[in-house]
Amino acid sequence: PRPGSVRAAAGRRSAGGRAPAPAGVARSRSLRVKTARGDVVDCRAVVHCMNGYSAGLLPELEGSLVPVRNQVAVAAPPAGARLPVDAAVYAREGYVYYSPRADGRMVIGGFRDTLPHREVGTHDDGSLDPLVSAALRGYLPAHFPQHYAEAGPGTTDTPPGDGRLHVEYEMEWAGILGFTKDRFPLVGPLPALPEGSRALLQGSSSGNTSTSRAGQYICAGFSGHGMTRSFSCAEAAARMLLGLPPSPDAPMPQAFLPQGRM
Repeated sequence: PRPGSVRAAAGRRSAGGRAPAPAGVARSRSLRVKTARGDVVDCRAVVHCMNGYSAGLLPELEGSLVPVRNQVAVAAPPAGARLPVDAAVYAREGYVYYSPRADGRMVIGGFRDTLPHREVGTHDDGSLDPLVSAALRGYLPAHFPQHYAEAGPGTTDTPPGDGRLHVEYEMEWAGILGFTKDRFPLVGPLPALPEGSRALLQGSSSGNTSTSRAGQYICAGFSGHGMTRSFSCAEAAARMLLGLPPSPDAPMPQAFLPQGRM
């Protein structure tokens, strides 16, 4: 998707009413967010949290923060036996991973290395790649034959009484990851655009292009590790926005800052 735009709107009152301006964000300079359908919101700060879709609003990230489609499935609890593993596992350099759940189900995902392009640059999460699906669904019976028997999607077609369990996949879905070149997320204030680049902030009164992006932040590019990093990164971004010092419990690595990386 291609969102609308973010523009400088000098002197406009924030849509936030009487809320005080966040520390470090100039009170005299608000931002105007205009969506593709024409909705307008005035605010004092904007945080870009679009992960793999970030280049839609920040075109300089094209190629350096890319969308990557990932597929995941859930295998129903095997009847009559324990799961083959009791901890999360990853294999094939991280392209395959699986994790047992407390209720006996197995979550298994990845398999992007089945395809030559490894799903890099794929924006569409509304469809599944059949080659990835076949590799994903065949992994458990191939590697744990004593626990899982080969079966078609959503079926239990292995004859009963053969001493093996049946694979039944309850669901399968796709999601879009956001990968950076160095695999570190981008968290913090956006750097100014270089002179001569296409600015996303434009002076509303004069129409002159501006390279400043004061009041704009980013929290994106988790490179497949969003479940472990997104919460602490979101806290770090919020503390920056409010002018608070870093959290003493989970200080953010300086390598996550976007300066010099976009």
